[in-house]
Amino acid sequence: MKSAKSTRDYDFWSKYPGIVWSNPDADDSVMISNALLQAKSTILVAIARHFGWPRLVREWTLLKEEVELFPMDLKAVTASGSKIEKIIADLRTKNEDV
Repeated sequence: MKSAKSTRDYDFWSKYPGIVWSNPDADDSVMISNALLQAKSTILVAIARHFGWPRLVREWTLLKEEVELFPMDLKAVTASGSKIEKIIADLRTKNEDV
């Protein structure tokens, strides 16, 4: 059930269970941030196509800033950065718009 304040696209996220298992009403920003930490190419490409590449990049930028202020799993963040860069290169090679 959607809460009144939720900004979560339940239909989209139902395809990707387990990204945020502890909060069934986590908003899209939380979902995208956790997907970035999981660094799964297929999910990141789906997010870019659904929410737009600028949104994914904005969430990535915010996540990197948060890590600088409150160190968390730097390995996951580094892996995500590599994945994002690879996805960009792959999409450009294939001339795909996201």
